Amino acid sequence: MDNFDRAMDFVFKWEGYRSDHPNDPGGLTMLGLSSKYYPGEVAEMSAAPEHRAREIAREVYRREYWDRCGCAELDYPLDIIVMDTAVNMGVSRALELKAGAAGWQDYLFKRIARYADIGSKRPEFLRGWINRALDLYAAVRAEEHPISAMTERV
Repeated sequence: MDNFDRAMDFVFKWEGYRSDHPNDPGGLTMLGLSSKYYPGEVAEMSAAPEHRAREIAREVYRREYWDRCGCAELDYPLDIIVMDTAVNMGVSRALELKAGAAGWQDYLFKRIARYADIGSKRPEFLRGWINRALDLYAAVRAEEHPISAMTERV
């Protein structure tokens, strides 16, 4: 499995299949892609079987997030972390955090700090955002140190 596939597994885990939260300014969202920014793709995904919807989403994510952030040129795990941040916070914010981070752990701390800054404006999403960043940290740690990660959870 290449790192784009690993990143997509994580993104799909957190984005879910379909969402239309009344407080989400993106409107109807399919696999993390909002109808506000991807109206044609979301409409096509809504009408397609789930496997085809995932293919469409993967095409958009590779082009609009993975490629635009230069993730293929980044080392693991920063590549996956930047990709997920771009999906969750936007490409510009992901690149801004990358420019100021001293490593992947620092990057995740900066991401959580950003959530804290905007959490008062969107409190209904804050817990999920932080849980997502913590889950990403745990997933990376588990891959780097599978035995110690398993014993830490016991």
